[in-house]
Amino acid sequence: MKLILLLCVFFSSSAYATLGEHVSQITENEGRFLKVSNKRITQASSAYTVHELTVDGATVKEYADANGVVFAVSWNGMKTPDLSVIFGSYYTEYKVERENIVRVKGVRSVSVRTGSLVVNSGGHMRNLNGFAHIPSLVPAGLDLATLN
Repeated sequence: MKLILLLCVFFSSSAYATLGEHVSQITENEGRFLKVSNKRITQASSAYTVHELTVDGATVKEYADANGVVFAVSWNGMKTPDLSVIFGSYYTEYKVERENIVRVKGVRSVSVRTGSLVVNSGGHMRNLNGFAHIPSLVPAGLDLATLN
């Protein structure tokens, strides 16, 4: 039992920072579990920075506020990255809400809104994309439409 708990803790980190966590996780965990082939940091404004990673063929952008806390994440690529890693502690509530959505034939996009997380995803084969954010962490006055 202790081994299982230890493995869960060990494998819960990744090359990503997670929503609501500090971007220092990117550097601390890079390369341990996922193949990061490119990394670029851009100071978009005084309110936030963008950490862009190419991971397993997908581009993942993490948006961090002036304190380095990730408030939003976007992805685009041939496959969806591991959302359990990207969403961190928010993943369980996302998964529960996602399972309650009634699928409509022919509709590929999904919008999920929980008490603390908003996720929009969609696309088609070989071009999957998404955007997730934590409304309570978005810097004041920032228009999320300008991020993607």
